[in-house]
Amino acid sequence: MRWLSILLITILIAGSWPFTEAQQSTVNPNDASIPSIKDRQKVSCVLVYYNHKPIPQEILRTHDWVIVDPDNPFVNKSGGAKLIAYISVGEIEEHRSYFNEIKNYAIGYNSVWKSYIADVRNPEYRKFLIERVAGSIVERGFDGFFLDTLDSYKLVADEKNEKSFVDALSDFVITLKKRYPDKLIVINRGFEIFDSVYPYIDGFLFEDLFMGLDDNLNYVPVSEDERSYYLEKLRHINEKVPVIVVDYVDPNDREEAIKVMNAIKELGFIPYIADKMLYEIGVDPCTASRGPKVLVYFDPRYGSNWIRRPEEYKNYLLSIFDEYKVNYEVVDADSLAKRLLAGERAILVPTSDVLPDTVWDGTKDSLIVRWLRSGGTIIWTGDWEFYYIGHKEGIEHKDGIEEVPFGGKVTSAEEVYVEVTEAGKEYIPSLRGFKSMRPFTAKDMLIEAYGKSDSAFDPAAIRVGNGTFIKVASSTDSLGFLYVAELILNKFYGLKVRLTEEPQIPFGGIVYILPSKASSPKWQKEYGDRIYFYVKENLSRYAKLIDDDLKIISSAGYNFIILLIPLDDDPLFLKNLELMDELAWSRRLGILYAILPKWKYGEEWNYLLRGSSANSAIMKLMNFLSNLRSTQGIAVWYGWKDRKFDPREIKEFYLSLPERLRSIYWVWLDEAYVVEAVKAGLYSNMSVVTELYDPLRLALYNRVFEKQIIVTGIWDAESSASWAERMREKLGLGASRRIVGVWIFDDTNDGFGEKYRAYINGELSSPVKRIEKIEDALILPSFSVGSEIDLMIVRKHFPDALISNGGRIVVGGPLSNRWSSIKGVSFTKDSMTVNGTVYTSSWGKRDYCLISIRDGRVYVMGTHRFGTEACLTILPDVGQKTYVVALWTDKNGNGIVDRDEIRVLESG
Repeated sequence: MRWLSILLITILIAGSWPFTEAQQSTVNPNDASIPSIKDRQKVSCVLVYYNHKPIPQEILRTHDWVIVDPDNPFVNKSGGAKLIAYISVGEIEEHRSYFNEIKNYAIGYNSVWKSYIADVRNPEYRKFLIERVAGSIVERGFDGFFLDTLDSYKLVADEKNEKSFVDALSDFVITLKKRYPDKLIVINRGFEIFDSVYPYIDGFLFEDLFMGLDDNLNYVPVSEDERSYYLEKLRHINEKVPVIVVDYVDPNDREEAIKVMNAIKELGFIPYIADKMLYEIGVDPCTASRGPKVLVYFDPRYGSNWIRRPEEYKNYLLSIFDEYKVNYEVVDADSLAKRLLAGERAILVPTSDVLPDTVWDGTKDSLIVRWLRSGGTIIWTGDWEFYYIGHKEGIEHKDGIEEVPFGGKVTSAEEVYVEVTEAGKEYIPSLRGFKSMRPFTAKDMLIEAYGKSDSAFDPAAIRVGNGTFIKVASSTDSLGFLYVAELILNKFYGLKVRLTEEPQIPFGGIVYILPSKASSPKWQKEYGDRIYFYVKENLSRYAKLIDDDLKIISSAGYNFIILLIPLDDDPLFLKNLELMDELAWSRRLGILYAILPKWKYGEEWNYLLRGSSANSAIMKLMNFLSNLRSTQGIAVWYGWKDRKFDPREIKEFYLSLPERLRSIYWVWLDEAYVVEAVKAGLYSNMSVVTELYDPLRLALYNRVFEKQIIVTGIWDAESSASWAERMREKLGLGASRRIVGVWIFDDTNDGFGEKYRAYINGELSSPVKRIEKIEDALILPSFSVGSEIDLMIVRKHFPDALISNGGRIVVGGPLSNRWSSIKGVSFTKDSMTVNGTVYTSSWGKRDYCLISIRDGRVYVMGTHRFGTEACLTILPDVGQKTYVVALWTDKNGNGIVDRDEIRVLESG
């Protein structure tokens, strides 16, 4: 970076060069070799570091971009930051290894920085930079280029030849991007070329907005006039690419550095405050606001108790800490002992509720106790704190050791219901009232309570010597992992983060097994496994009872049912499935068939083996189901205890299916196999049903597959209302805007006593979001169509949308779709009447259409196919409306519905 203070006076007086003729030249926005502006990554923290020393790991982990000297031998790619390599374009530096090869291109000298001005107009010089310098950078694995000294030519150029320099620089940047299209490009200054090159660059760096350097490299403030001059130009640039502002402040004056950083940030730019040589880690939002170090203890060699999945707890914390740039380190039992012995001031978060014997032996002289009492902080969730000692061979409890660290009893085993305090609302915004099984009762030691009853507290912080111990939601079935993360982010890092959300579930189904009013304990004796009811019983005897159930399910807002069936080919079984299809169709419900292979055709997993009896049977059943009208998808269960997970056999089975079956096939993974699938990887084209009941696993794995249905439930809810409240909390962990399957409709009197039921005391709740505006239906579009023409139109405009009998968007008029009859709307062959107003169409020339919300669905219909397509075309643009009447006129006579031929006549 070069600060050309001599030229600044000239610039301020002339006020003309930043927007030269070259800057006004046009660019081709459709050039396939350049990235779309909307696709460029969001950047919040950029660090510039030219020292030839290792870059701290926390910097690589917390920053988006790090601009470095490519000759730094310690640069590595072990962190998450993009590493962008420095290239001096306008000046030739003597210390570069290739200096002798390009020194002949020098046409001047910069006495401030002791380097030579390069003739960038020379195509051979530009070729050398692109092929040799940039090529070497690419070979060494850097993620991009930082182009410096773009305005150095002004030291030698005059008014007559300035444009030739500007054109050459523009050509260099564009050629560089086209040569290395996947690499980031950030330019320093370069105002005069910006409008020519902005589609080809990813960032613009500017130095000295509030503080800079003078000719003697002293730290000096920038005048208000200079700042005002550049602000207008930087705001213009910031509309197109991120602007990074680097100011220079004495590194000993951190308070001033933070003040300048905040001033830059308030202007909407990305700030970095550096020392004059860029040799130290400076100040930016990711370094200035860094909270205390967090030690995440994880060691699978030692035990756990109520925290059933320490590794997944650790993975969840790390995913959150990485996202919010928390300064953390994962430690095992041995390294934890070293950290505590060294007296490191940090927050300790155990990911198991058992401490290892390397730090805890049950006495007050234990390393962990001494560290805590001397000023350490521990955030604990799970079972009773300090209750166990972890050994490699197992966990141990000694009488009374849980009281030792505190000097007496601080915890009660009496369950209490705690309400959220004001501090809890501030620091743990997702916290809700819950039943604590291990609350604090030591009121005299209390620092702060986040949840409390009359005399018990949880979550809460207590003082232990000079240290702090925080208990978070001690319960076997809690969201403690989530609350710990929020507490660290909000209390210790000063953020305002909520890690849950009010879920928006646009499409949902419910598992349906038995007719609720006919369910009885004797069924288990008669049919064995409940799914064989569909094989052995004549379903027509129960058609009215099943229809009553489906009416309740549909009225509650569900879009489909999940029907669990065995692999079978009995004629009665197939006849029963046809009846289920008819009943679901009449209630506008799709059906996702979940096939459990069972053992009729050999071992269950044999269905995966081409040519086996089980494989032949499942192909036959899948073909049969694919021809039923209500079939939304066909899932086949995968997951057997003690049988190794093999993603290859799943992929091979998928690829063996005919194309029409692939499009509706889902692999069904039980909860344990979801974890295995994430570790091993699945073929990316497949659709996946994931059973996720544990809140931690739901939070971790709710978006691991692109096409994913999340099947979950609430255990033993007391009422339909409590079920709905707890379900919202669970789905708020990250399942929003996903397809959700709910476990289960009734099934209470079959001899098993299903405790995951959703139908409670004759009431059924649904997590599916009610449609209030047209945009609600487009969160995850699902369509019901009645004709091949309507299907073709939907696929044209929404190629990835779900087509289902239970779709929330009903397409086509009553002549093509039986579900399209709504009150106040009627059609004839050539007209549409809406609330008494008649709209007359002419085939292929003029057509009218309607979009309207009625009965929880969005209806899209035209008098003819052209009108239907017209309203589908504008559907994404009318999100806040509840109805629209539109007209399509074939202005260009091509018989095709074009966007500019559609006019909205009425909306509201």
